Amino acid sequence: MAAASLYHVGLVDSAGVTVVVGAPSAITVTPAAATIPADSSGLFTAQVTDADGNVRGDLVGWRVRGTMGSVEQTGLFTPSVLGSGWVVAWLGALADSAAVTVVPGAPALVDISPDSATVQLGGDATFAALVFDSEGNVVTGQVSWSAAGACSLVSAGRVR
Repeated sequence: MAAASLYHVGLVDSAGVTVVVGAPSAITVTPAAATIPADSSGLFTAQVTDADGNVRGDLVGWRVRGTMGSVEQTGLFTPSVLGSGWVVAWLGALADSAAVTVVPGAPALVDISPDSATVQLGGDATFAALVFDSEGNVVTGQVSWSAAGACSLVSAGRVR
């Protein structure tokens, strides 16, 4: 509470003044956009302000537009599938959103096929590799190949 005072030759009087913020006028979600790995999560915050830009302490609701994950009432987004969508904060008729793109996480598993091969002397065998994150999403990128024992690497994924 603040006080307003009036001074006049030998006289003083004062009154209490309570300053309140105005009605909610806008919501701002941060970050405004995020790229989140499928094996991670992302935290969003929302700030509610009045028409003069004064910050209010309102709690907002959260929801996801799209099927790429879910968001808790704390603003914590957890991915469920790769894709793009929006994390939305709302209060009454006010809303703001952040663009979200869910991408594969860090490599966690390499699957080589076939599991084994029998090769005639002078022949060769070709193998393929897929890399997955911990959520089972395919991770793109280059795979480094090597050969050991009685075979040699002819080219990527091909041994003799």
